[in-house]
Amino acid sequence: MFYFNNVSKTYFLKDEVKTRFGLKERQPPRPICYCLQVTEEMIEQEIIEKGCCDSLEDIVAFTKAGTGKWCLTTNPSGKCCREYLGLVVDKYLQMARGTPAERAVRSVAEQLKPPMLTIELAVDGMTCEGCEQAVRSAIESLGGTALSVSYREGRAIARIPVSVTVDELLATLDSMGYRARTERVTRGT
Repeated sequence: MFYFNNVSKTYFLKDEVKTRFGLKERQPPRPICYCLQVTEEMIEQEIIEKGCCDSLEDIVAFTKAGTGKWCLTTNPSGKCCREYLGLVVDKYLQMARGTPAERAVRSVAEQLKPPMLTIELAVDGMTCEGCEQAVRSAIESLGGTALSVSYREGRAIARIPVSVTVDELLATLDSMGYRARTERVTRGT
């Protein structure tokens, strides 16, 4: 059964209808946007094969699906495809996660991350939460991340790129009025 209306007792079988209805089709081409002739295969190609789209907005920008004005007369459902376009896009976005290309990009990105040093410091002179924030800002100004800073414990743990020396970090803190000593340095990403 392709279409039915029990009130008017109207029934159409699939072979009685000329226009393919994408949501009921199993074989390509499966129309999605009838106004602009966008098929499910085109959406699949943009997301899976080309890898250029990672959202509904991207698909709309690339294919123009859902932007036509003739939905009531061209779409067998009599509605705009925007109603179900998101479901179709989401299906292919879920399939794209973990594709070989995506994994390769993540692997290269990991390899391009600079090596980092994790430095545990004893910091004298911090007396309040404002001091904690100042130490965090100093670490971040060197391209690092403050993993923890505590004025109560007089300690800080920082992750900095290996291109920044421990002495540079200590000098930066010293210039702010804090006396810092290195307790432990660990190399890693």
